[in-house]
Amino acid sequence: MLATFLSRALKKEDLTVFGEGKGERDYLYAKDAANAIIAAIHKPKTKGVFNIGLGKGTSHRELAETINEVFENPNNIRFLHEYLEDKSIQLMSIDKAKQMLNWEPHWTLKEALFDMKNILINDS
Repeated sequence: MLATFLSRALKKEDLTVFGEGKGERDYLYAKDAANAIIAAIHKPKTKGVFNIGLGKGTSHRELAETINEVFENPNNIRFLHEYLEDKSIQLMSIDKAKQMLNWEPHWTLKEALFDMKNILINDS
């Protein structure tokens, strides 16, 4: 959904959301993921499996609204109420990574999107 929304917002097209967009996901910017790997490398004695995420949910609706705001694509959301909406909430606890790796995300969703926008526009 993120890649589709980005592509459509860049082209100033409608972003389509099923239902009201109430489902939530835990997004993470690639730069924060890289920093988590670096944190793990610097803690070679620390073992285990870690959730690496933003630590908070973003609804499908909020994702569409934020992408449109950042990519200057105002009012271009179409809600498709005739389609079954995924209302599931998929979040992760990042407490273990905070405690054992001394890691936490530094990029908010909006900051990450602005950074991606700068990269995409400068590479075109």
